[in-house]
Amino acid sequence: MAKAKKAATPKPTQFFAKQLKGEEPLSLGTAQHLFRLASEIYGFGPWKVLGEHHMVFCPLKEIGDLGVISVMGSAGEFYSVMVYLGAEGYHLMRDMAEGDLDPGEYHAARRSLHVEFEQSSGLEKPDRELLRAMGHPATGKLYAPVFRSTRPGYVSWPVNETEGRALAEALAATIVFLRHLADVKKNLWLDGVYPKVELTTDWRLEQLQAAISSMAPPPRSEPPVVAPNVDPARIRRVIERATRRQTWWEIDRYVMSLPIGGKDERHFLGRCCLVADSGSGIILGFDMTGPDSEAGDALAETLLAAAEKAHALPQEIWVGRKAYQELLAPLGEQLGAPVMLMAGLPAIDAAKDGLMQFLSKGRG
Repeated sequence: MAKAKKAATPKPTQFFAKQLKGEEPLSLGTAQHLFRLASEIYGFGPWKVLGEHHMVFCPLKEIGDLGVISVMGSAGEFYSVMVYLGAEGYHLMRDMAEGDLDPGEYHAARRSLHVEFEQSSGLEKPDRELLRAMGHPATGKLYAPVFRSTRPGYVSWPVNETEGRALAEALAATIVFLRHLADVKKNLWLDGVYPKVELTTDWRLEQLQAAISSMAPPPRSEPPVVAPNVDPARIRRVIERATRRQTWWEIDRYVMSLPIGGKDERHFLGRCCLVADSGSGIILGFDMTGPDSEAGDALAETLLAAAEKAHALPQEIWVGRKAYQELLAPLGEQLGAPVMLMAGLPAIDAAKDGLMQFLSKGRG
């Protein structure tokens, strides 16, 4: 008697639902377009002819924002098409490339979409499920696309439906540009301008067309400085209860490289505030905040908490960033401790190293 055939498992209609609670998961239709476009880009091998500095501007109609496309992989170790978002995305990438930005601050400020090409054997289960639905074996050393978004203060995470559509639009524009570049065979990055690609057909179509022109970099806009919100009565209490003046206190706020979050939760990069006595190296204050906290509030809170605990005030407050000096200057004046901009913060640096070793051991 012939055995009954096992019913075929139906394709899922959406992906990353557990990882995107409260958001619209990536739909099957958008995932299919993403996979098709990414496969075509991988076939082009754009990292063979383009470097990270060969940026291409692309207005993204799906989200009403500017996409700044950068191809990574010329070193042969990591293959990706990155889409930085907005004018700030362009300047963030430039600052990082020129060494003007701390890597932690780069990751904390980055707003982007991207596709990475990774070996299937190293992928997480949700990514393998998507690939199998696309007909990819998702095993062994075969390279496969992984679709991600990065929000300020958070690590890379699977794209939701809106992000997936915007990424697909950017990938479609990348394909049109790569074809154009192969035809014209000339340098399109001259005189301080960049190529601009604007799709004139829907990104879902296989026959893609676009208007290709040039565009100057968008102007830089500085984020508004939000002054710390400090209770005047608390400042008076701190001053009244201080029994002594210590020498110099160092204070800094920086991004932790260890992601924080539970299973299937979007992991964030904690922002750590430290206050240390410059002479002894003793940590006087510590606080950890999430990505949405304001720098001024976090710095002021950590400084005042340290003063309350020590029943002391510093003679001077040392910081390593001009922005922090501006934020803390009014509070320092009230405490009778001028805020000084220093070239280095040795006590803070030692405290950072010790804290990172402690946290790393805890995870190990």
